[in-house]
Amino acid sequence: MRRLVPELKSERFFPMISESLRLYYLGVKCARKEGRGHRESGWMDTRENALKLYREFIPKLLECGTEIDEHYRRFRELRLMEDDLSFQSALLNVEHAFFMVVQSMNILRENLKLLETAVKKKEIE
Repeated sequence: MRRLVPELKSERFFPMISESLRLYYLGVKCARKEGRGHRESGWMDTRENALKLYREFIPKLLECGTEIDEHYRRFRELRLMEDDLSFQSALLNVEHAFFMVVQSMNILRENLKLLETAVKKKEIE
């Protein structure tokens, strides 16, 4: 079986990867040395971590969405005040791009809610 994470011999490689990935890797490595799988070690509960990330990220997503909505409204006001049709078209394209970003954020939020539900129902392994 191929290793997904390369063997890290030195601490100098750790700043290049996130702290959580480093801790996860070290936990899996320790569990393997003890002859157990990483799930058996009790070292990391993915459900709890997913729920923690969800609760940490949702307020940031809502805050970002509010800012995007404010900018969208500003561009829309500019388009409605503009007389030049070609510039209106450019502003309309920007509005459409904002709309697509908001739609993507809504999809992300919905999937995060489904993740929270799955965590609570213990459907995720």
